[in-house]
Amino acid sequence: MTATPKISTELTGKKMILCLVAWFVICTIFYILIHIREDNRQQALIKVGVSISKDISSQSGLPLLERNIKLLSRIIEKITQKPEVVFASIIDHKNKIIAYTDQKQFLALDQQKAGVVEDVHYWRISNPNHQRVMNFSSDVTFSGTRVGEVFISLATENIGQLKRLFVFFAVSTLLAIVFLFTIVNYKDCFSWLKTLNTNLKSHKKPVLNDFRDSEISCPLCGNQENFSSDGFQIPDLEKFPILKQSSETNNSVLLQEIAKVEQLNWLKRQIVIQCTRIINKIAAE
Repeated sequence: MTATPKISTELTGKKMILCLVAWFVICTIFYILIHIREDNRQQALIKVGVSISKDISSQSGLPLLERNIKLLSRIIEKITQKPEVVFASIIDHKNKIIAYTDQKQFLALDQQKAGVVEDVHYWRISNPNHQRVMNFSSDVTFSGTRVGEVFISLATENIGQLKRLFVFFAVSTLLAIVFLFTIVNYKDCFSWLKTLNTNLKSHKKPVLNDFRDSEISCPLCGNQENFSSDGFQIPDLEKFPILKQSSETNNSVLLQEIAKVEQLNWLKRQIVIQCTRIINKIAAE
């Protein structure tokens, strides 16, 4: 009765493993594609940031040395007209802000620099407005001498958001697969328990009327008699004759006296052994 649920459970387990393998392969492929796409977008943004930083640095050397704040402000204003630029500033060699678009955002620039391309450092942070940006910094030089530094921030245009959404989707689908197979397994177990309960009910205690035309056999001696609820009535063991001689002598041996008759020791052993077998058989069931 238990073979079918066992086979069904094994098949369900194999299907689950196959689904998990397929899920892993598909997620890996899509993750690689998304990672390549996001990396290309980031590299393109870095390229733009490096170009803008070097452009500002090349224009700011002499004006910064001359402290021409108006010209530096026009340079900053021109740069910030580009849609991807959210902040720009120029500081002198004493780390004093000379030109900027927003002093509050300048305070967020003091971060560890993650990378460098063509002497331009870049790193990603969240600005005070909780906007994810990529910062760039490059030295301003004049005749080979460092006279200041340029900071700019470019909007990352949700770079990395697609990867986060994919991770959320992958985890959600994994949980859905596990939940689905869990429901299926519990359904199989419930069906198996229901079948087992039905089988137990089908093997319930037989009604006496179902065997009214049957014969009952004594498990001790094998004699048969008509089956009824009066069968196997317990006799008075104190006066029960186990052995009767011919009617002429009218002698008998009671059950309780069998152990006293040496010639009947074999009979005593037979009875004890057979009774023990009957008890063990009934108890085993």
